Amino acid sequence: MIESYATLCTIVEQGGKRVLKIFDRPDFDRALERFAVGEELDLEIRTLGRKRTLQQNRFFYGPVLKAFGSLGYHKQEAHDMLCLMFIPKELTLPDGSIVRVPGHTSALQVEEFNALIEQCIQLAAENELYIEDANEWKLKHERQLLEQQ
Repeated sequence: MIESYATLCTIVEQGGKRVLKIFDRPDFDRALERFAVGEELDLEIRTLGRKRTLQQNRFFYGPVLKAFGSLGYHKQEAHDMLCLMFIPKELTLPDGSIVRVPGHTSALQVEEFNALIEQCIQLAAENELYIEDANEWKLKHERQLLEQQ
């Protein structure tokens, strides 16, 4: 039986050397107990990439989804429609058939989320909907927050 274990870690500098910092060291140590002394293991280190940002999330769930409201979509419906169109996911049902469902924005990295937002803006423009520019929206949003204080 092949066993595997994965953990989050980062590279830090200690004493002028780069070392691996494991975030949950006690869990890592427990996982090592599953493997035999002298057993050959494969260590793979890969970058996770940056996950979507809070600003991207606010922009998508704010002006992007709001724009599609004028076509009669509620926010969740707009979300599902856009995610089905641009980040679909295929699921295999118990009977073996495959269906397409909306993907999840939470799984997207920064660049992927930017691509989704651009596709949504393009679709809006094709349907004569206006979505303000992200920088324009950010400035307006920040001003509103300052005025409320």
